[in-house]
Amino acid sequence: MRLKPLRLPDSGPLLGAGYLLLWLLLWLTVQPYWMLPYGLRFGALLLVPVRYWGWLLGGELVATAGISLVHGLPRGWLGFAIDELPEPLVMAASLWLLRRFNLHASLHSPQEVTRLLLSVVLVVTATTAVDAALLALVSTPGSSELIIGVLGEELLSHYLGILLIVPLMIMLLRTRIERRALASLFMDGLLVLLPSMTILLVLSEQAAPQPQFARVLSLAPVLFFAFRHGWRGASLAMLVTSLGMTLVDQHLVLRPPPSKS
Repeated sequence: MRLKPLRLPDSGPLLGAGYLLLWLLLWLTVQPYWMLPYGLRFGALLLVPVRYWGWLLGGELVATAGISLVHGLPRGWLGFAIDELPEPLVMAASLWLLRRFNLHASLHSPQEVTRLLLSVVLVVTATTAVDAALLALVSTPGSSELIIGVLGEELLSHYLGILLIVPLMIMLLRTRIERRALASLFMDGLLVLLPSMTILLVLSEQAAPQPQFARVLSLAPVLFFAFRHGWRGASLAMLVTSLGMTLVDQHLVLRPPPSKS
């Protein structure tokens, strides 16, 4: 027996509200080397009918405006528009064109996987190029090295954000999963992934070089799930492991340093 994929509600306001909540939740996990909200936007625009895109982008705009207001809107509304509007619009235009050229939200064959990965590269390159042009217009002379560093970090974080989120969204919304495969995935999560994350947390509490060893160890469950469950297992394991590492990093930053006697 197969589990039916989840169905999206046929309501623009409901989709926009759900997208807004997910976007805010994923914003809490943002790190310099990964940007999960960017991956959420890519997956939503790939999976949701075009007629609802306005609700999705509007929800994201409300979320980013609220975050900017909390931080005091340092560059004003004009700076906010320059920072936040071009990237979603460029991604939406790019995905609209790619969907017109038969880009499907599917990972059933190597050809579909290759097509999706190439689309990710094209979209990330397009949005980064637009950001580069805007940075060049507003930056001060002599800041080219800083711009290159920011753009390199953006390329990496956006690409990883898509790879971590989009396969999971496709699995939940478009892929039929057998109950036996789902049960096996759940059991391996309890028997392999949960102990691995526990070991990661314990090692991260120790003195160097144990935290570095923990980060290397975090790749082991990803490889295990990739061999056992294919792209579905690798996607879930990578997402859970990355979230765990993010929580560990935040815990280490917030934890006060040991006092010297």
